[in-house]
Amino acid sequence: MLTGFNTNIRYRGMLFHAQTEDRGADFAEIVTQLYRAGTVLVSVKQGYHGVLAQRDGLATVRGRMQEQHKDVLRNLASGEFDDRIRERLGPDAFSQAPKDGEAQ
Repeated sequence: MLTGFNTNIRYRGMLFHAQTEDRGADFAEIVTQLYRAGTVLVSVKQGYHGVLAQRDGLATVRGRMQEQHKDVLRNLASGEFDDRIRERLGPDAFSQAPKDGEAQ
């Protein structure tokens, strides 16, 4: 099992947390989740069965983890998840976001 990635990112006045983890060789799955205040907004999964048996298998999995993590952050920043965020947090999710400097 490889160590994962955690990133806090501010988008449209709100703080989000992205977490990517390797579920280990038994599951052979990389999972990235995007959170807001403990609520899972997006979950992206990618399997890697058979990869560890290949030469440089761990490095390949590590690279996939990094790319998947970056993709989720890029997709958030580009607005791709806006509809999902509204579905999970409510239609006014962005209009009620705290202003810079206010408590979250």
